[in-house]
Amino acid sequence: LLQARQRERMNDEHNKRLSETVDKLLSESNERLQLHLKERMGALEEKNTLSEEIANMKKLQEELLLSKEQLMAEIERMQLEIDQLRGRPSSTYSR
Repeated sequence: LLQARQRERMNDEHNKRLSETVDKLLSESNERLQLHLKERMGALEEKNTLSEEIANMKKLQEELLLSKEQLMAEIERMQLEIDQLRGRPSSTYSR
């Protein structure tokens, strides 16, 4: 009976140590996963920011190209008007 109680006590202590070890390993694993998640979230946020910047730059580029085309057309119209006022034949200006 005494040996059975000693074995039971040893088993309880062993189970307690195993449980503590498992808890420690789970805690460490959770910390690593949390850090990894934080890094991934940061990378995703940076990617989203860069994607937004690219979209804004593309929009600005389109606006600038349209403005350039409008200005080139206006320059061509003004040059035609100047040529007509000077009495010279019209010349075509390339964009």
